[in-house]
Amino acid sequence: MIAGNSGLPGGSVGFGGVLVPKAVHPRHKTQEESVVSAWLTGECETVDEMDRLFRATIAFRWGMCEPAGTSKGTATIQGVDYTKTEEAGDYGDAWVVRDARLSTSAQQGPHIVWMNPNARATLVFVSGPNVSDRGTPQGSMKRTRNTKASGGYDFFKACVAAAIRAGLDAMIHEKVEIALVARVSCGLYAGTHEGRIGTDFTGLVQGLLDEKVGDEKLGKHARGAYFEKVLIPRI
Repeated sequence: MIAGNSGLPGGSVGFGGVLVPKAVHPRHKTQEESVVSAWLTGECETVDEMDRLFRATIAFRWGMCEPAGTSKGTATIQGVDYTKTEEAGDYGDAWVVRDARLSTSAQQGPHIVWMNPNARATLVFVSGPNVSDRGTPQGSMKRTRNTKASGGYDFFKACVAAAIRAGLDAMIHEKVEIALVARVSCGLYAGTHEGRIGTDFTGLVQGLLDEKVGDEKLGKHARGAYFEKVLIPRI
C-alpha cells in the first residue's frame, strides 16, 4: 500500500502528470517517491522506458484535472473536490499496479545506489485526507486540503479509515497474502492531528481487519482472515 496524494500520482516523480527523470533516485525520504522510483528502476533500463511505463499505468488515472503548478483549481479526474467534501467515503479509492518489479537501495561507501531487482509486489495506491497548511496555492497539497477534516479529528480519522479499507479490499481482490499497510495521513498530511492519528493508527487498522466482508451466500469473514500477514512498516 502506498500513501499517495489524491491530486498527484507518483508525487514529485510524476509532477504535473509527466515523469520527472531526475526525481527517480534511491535517496528519497518520502515513501511514495521511494517506492515509485524503485519500481521504475526495477522495470526499466532507460528514461524512455520509464516514461512509457508511467504513462501506461498511473499517469492521469487520478489527480488534478489541471496538473499541479498550473492553476489553483480543485477539480480532480476522480470527480471529487477534496477541499470541500464532507463524505469520508470519497477517500475510498485504490489504484493498482500488478506484479511490479522493484529494485532495492543499499549504502555503498558514501553513496546510496540501486541493487538488482529482486522483489515483486502488487502496488496499491490510496490517498488519505490532507490537512496540511504547507505548499503553494498551485500545488496539489493546497488544492486537496480538506476543510472539514482540518477542523475535526473524528472526520479526519474516518477518511483515513476509508482509504485504508479501500486499499485492503483491493489487496484481497488481487489475492495479496502479505499486506504492507502504509501509515496513511500520519505524517505531513496529518497537520495538527499527527499525534492523535499516530497513537490511534494500529487500532484503526485492527478494527478494519476485524470487519466482516465477503459474499452473503459463501459467508462473511473478518477482513484480516484473507491475509497471511498484515504489517505496518515504520521507517
